[in-house]
Amino acid sequence: MVASLIVVRFVLDIYGLSPSVSHYIRDRTEKAAAYNYILPTNRISLLTKSFEKNTAAAIVQHLETFKVFTIHSSIGGHGVAASFSNGPGKTDLDGVEKPVMHACGHDMHITTLLAAAECLVKCRDEWSGELVLVFQPAEERAGGAQAMVDDGLYKLVKEPDVVVGAHVMPERAGVIGTKYGLIASSADRFQYVLIISTYSKTQARFILANLKIDVRAALPATRDRVLASVKRIIASEASASNNPITPVLTPTTQFPLLFNDAGVTAKLEEAFSKHFIPGKQGYQNDIARLQGSEDFGILATSIGRPSCFFLYGGIEEGVWDRAVEEGRVSEDVPGNHSPFFAPQVQPTLTVGMEGYVVSALALFG
Repeated sequence: MVASLIVVRFVLDIYGLSPSVSHYIRDRTEKAAAYNYILPTNRISLLTKSFEKNTAAAIVQHLETFKVFTIHSSIGGHGVAASFSNGPGKTDLDGVEKPVMHACGHDMHITTLLAAAECLVKCRDEWSGELVLVFQPAEERAGGAQAMVDDGLYKLVKEPDVVVGAHVMPERAGVIGTKYGLIASSADRFQYVLIISTYSKTQARFILANLKIDVRAALPATRDRVLASVKRIIASEASASNNPITPVLTPTTQFPLLFNDAGVTAKLEEAFSKHFIPGKQGYQNDIARLQGSEDFGILATSIGRPSCFFLYGGIEEGVWDRAVEEGRVSEDVPGNHSPFFAPQVQPTLTVGMEGYVVSALALFG
């Protein structure tokens, strides 16, 4: 067993929650063990082309131990969704129930959400409503969220009123943050094949130029303008060279812009500022936006619901502090897609879990 990994190292005080909830947040003996199981499982799945199959099975197996979730698997591939109805819930003026959904991915994301689910199940007397968990596959290919929606996700589980997600990032472990507005840029990737051919009685020549284009934008208007310009320039250059063969421009990945809803963000900001210690080593209410892109927002926009995506750090404190002191953060701190990006298990796991729990309790009201 790896119980030695579970040491009380996190610097965040447990306050702003009832004593019973705080007790369950501190009760995390098996959380790092789950992370260390999911970590190699996730990697093996990717390497063997079965993708997330093994990881999904591990998630289902873990959720089944809670004995309260209705679990649905193989949604849009290997997606998993689980719902827990815990009473009628708080109501708005129209009396509609208020379910809340969390969506995530990857090994740390999976483990923090499973840990949060366990805590919320154990402290069920402190809240009421319907909790929906979504474990989305194929995020890196920007197709997982849409695939789950297209495969009937919201016919299997109740449509949430609010969607909350999170991402570990190259920031000091122990840091957690929210941000109003744009939290992740769009990313559109294309494969461009230009065929140039000549033919005579003596010889035939074919030149195939295979290029890849990556376009990122922080505003919808900018995205539309840049994409239109790319297509126009390619067509114009082909025409100017009298090439009779039309260039082939094929989209391979399309991540939408991800915006945090102001109302939901305000609720999380209020709750986080009470629960976490504000500052450079704790809660930040204007954290730097995600360096990459996310299709998480589709889980909300596809049904016209608001969402918020919070971020938390995973870099070992000493590594981060030394890099900041020497002005070498970009050189010495690996990013998410670096082979050297390995989140420090604690306090990262605990902070991510607390972010989900605090969010859920704030939104359930």
